[in-house]
Amino acid sequence: MKRFDEDKNYKQFLKNMDFNPEQVEFIFKQYQIYESLSKEKHFDYDTYEGDMWYTMNRSGLFEKTKENKSGITSWDPHDTRLFITEV
Repeated sequence: MKRFDEDKNYKQFLKNMDFNPEQVEFIFKQYQIYESLSKEKHFDYDTYEGDMWYTMNRSGLFEKTKENKSGITSWDPHDTRLFITEV
């Protein structure tokens, strides 16, 4: 289910959710990668969610710092669904 027809609307949605500019760009890039990967014949959603858990938490963008206003300090599968795979 795709809610956003234009990239700028998606980025605005992320900004409205209090992601900082670095987080917006990183999440947007992951969204673009997902859009491409999900069309492949052997795409596995569960594996992708596990990979996203690792990728997002290792990015360093969701640490408990004053720059992170999103409130997310440990990215989980729910976050992947909400901000990447089910938008």
